[in-house]
Amino acid sequence: MRVCDFWNTLCIDLNYRFFSGIPVADFKVMQESMDSEFLHFVPTLDEGIALGLISGAKLSGINGAVIMGAKAFDSITAQFNGFNIFFNIPVLFIVDNEYNPLGLNQCILDDDPIVINKLVDHINDNNESSILVVRKGILL
Repeated sequence: MRVCDFWNTLCIDLNYRFFSGIPVADFKVMQESMDSEFLHFVPTLDEGIALGLISGAKLSGINGAVIMGAKAFDSITAQFNGFNIFFNIPVLFIVDNEYNPLGLNQCILDDDPIVINKLVDHINDNNESSILVVRKGILL
């Protein structure tokens, strides 16, 4: 998938404009293509801070996503369960592999942006967090 199609789908079509996380080497193409005209990325020192920022944005009506390595779920599980689940604040996670210890709805990105649309529809229809897996090399 072309990286511009990825951002157009998320930012223009689905109105996701705020992203946060620790820069991940596998997402270099994605991060280098971020355009402040369409989105805002706030790098953080840890994924818990990113989760807090995205959760706060969601509470204020702004759609966003946490961008992180999937192994970071190990360090944010307590925060996610204690805050997001408790207060029913859905979050989109964009991760690098299928590791999913929280058992969240998950889709793997391929060449068709409809995967992103279906995942966001699931978040909106069910008010529950979901994971978009973006494997290394899928975005060109």
